[in-house]
Amino acid sequence: MDRNYKIEDFECSIEAKHLARFEEYTSLGLMELGCPVPGVHLQHYEFDKSLVRFTSIPYFRFKIMSYNILAQTYIEKNLQNSYYYKQCPSRCLEWDYRRGILQSEILFESPDIICLQEVEANEKVREELFRPFKEQGYIVLYVERGLGMPDGCAILYRDSRFKLKEFSPVLYQCLKLQLLSYPNVGMVVKLELKDFPGYCVVVANTHLLQNPHLVDVKLCQLMVLLAEMERIASYGTDKYHPVILTGDLNVSEYSGLISLLRNGHADCNHILSCHSRNIFTPLGESLAVPNGILRKYFNIRSSCKVHKSAALSQEPKDAKKIENKSAQGRGMKLIPPLDDTCRWCLNHPFNFEDVYQFAFKACGGLENWFERRKSVKDYIFYSGGRKQLQLVSRLHYPSWLDYKYYFPYLPNQFCASDHLPLTASFIYPIH
Repeated sequence: MDRNYKIEDFECSIEAKHLARFEEYTSLGLMELGCPVPGVHLQHYEFDKSLVRFTSIPYFRFKIMSYNILAQTYIEKNLQNSYYYKQCPSRCLEWDYRRGILQSEILFESPDIICLQEVEANEKVREELFRPFKEQGYIVLYVERGLGMPDGCAILYRDSRFKLKEFSPVLYQCLKLQLLSYPNVGMVVKLELKDFPGYCVVVANTHLLQNPHLVDVKLCQLMVLLAEMERIASYGTDKYHPVILTGDLNVSEYSGLISLLRNGHADCNHILSCHSRNIFTPLGESLAVPNGILRKYFNIRSSCKVHKSAALSQEPKDAKKIENKSAQGRGMKLIPPLDDTCRWCLNHPFNFEDVYQFAFKACGGLENWFERRKSVKDYIFYSGGRKQLQLVSRLHYPSWLDYKYYFPYLPNQFCASDHLPLTASFIYPIH
């Protein structure tokens, strides 16, 4: 692109934008649409075609979005920094202008569940942002970071499709320990399908610490979130409702945290290779990172499971607004004490798949797929498997060439944040 072009004069058509961001389907998605796909399959994704015979087996189809919408407070804070947003036209940085674009681009995708990060804590600003969503039948849940921080996380869901069974704000901060003094938050909801009572999906949304050097802090935060997801999703011995984890994790896909999510297990010696394995509490007690910390301050073991006594004592802050409150903690298992031989090992019970980990062969494949994912910090993970979720489609992630011609700066007149929204559509087989 010509370096002498004027940023203020840059415009592209709405058609051009959709050349870079369009719905791309897995083979399963093409089958659902009735498209023949001879010899075409999805790389690294396997599914049993007998799971979904669209004429005989009932299923529930829904769409989820994850989007860091960039808190206006952070824009205003960084305006004096010549590095941030230096190419952006001034109008693209104004909240009134950005708010309208955010509302339009989210509603255009028509997701059934919306997970947002960096949502302004100011109640008036939030009300203005969420007004059109409420008018279209979305219920809004919000968790503020607190301690004077200007933002938080939100989950919106369609009231016509889901019934709220449980909502749990997840606060990672522990003022007793310097390592966990950062006011980041997450949230977990259990939603029952209104079309199929008794069938639920558990959705988690989070925004982990930004500092790239504090991997030990991020790991502790992630483990706390996974433990709460396990508590809420569990409904029997080693039985779980389908689970989706979304958010801005602030780590690259080569991070040990992503390896933990994808593989189900990880060694702290790999994840925290440049960090201290032990820390001392204010009382002089030595604790292993993260297992010793999580066990002492959160009653969480290395397998991301909460002790029964702790799980039953945790009630959502908005418990009065939550239906079926008596069901909280039901089906929780008694967890034995942490085995000292596993002090450096971590694992979780979810068979996670990463929506954006691989290119789709059904869509032609992309040679530079791994290159384009290098700097991405946003993710959508879902629990795959025979009785879990089946990926149908996702919003295409742009290549570097797409960025060059369609997104020369962010925010812009089509994307009102410095992040791009991610979406995924799933089929939930009803057995």
